[in-house]
Formats: sequence, structure tokens, C-alpha cells
Amino acid sequence: MAAAIGVAEAALLMREMIENEAQLILVSAVFAVGFLCLTLPTGLFLGRVAKKAAVKR
Repeated sequence: MAAAIGVAEAALLMREMIENEAQLILVSAVFAVGFLCLTLPTGLFLGRVAKKAAVKR
């Protein structure tokens, strides 16, 4: 639920910034870097947790 609200809010903010500033590449790049900063560490952390919690056969 929170992710859906965050995506909608980010899309609205991005649309307003593009309309007002007309710098599509810069605005898109900032949002892409922000997305990577949020998802990459989470994915790495959860990958390590999954390896440690895996059942050994």
C-alpha cells in the first residue's frame, strides 16, 4: 500500500517538474538514481538474509 502511494506521488511530482522545468533527461535521471539508491541496498541485504536462512540439504 505504501509503495503504491509512493509511486503515485513520485509520478505526480515528476510530471509537475517536467511541465515547469522542461528538462526531461535531468528529472528522469534524478528519479532513476533515487530509485536505485532505495532498491539496491534493500535487494543486497535481503539476498544475504535469504542465503543465511536457507535450509541446508
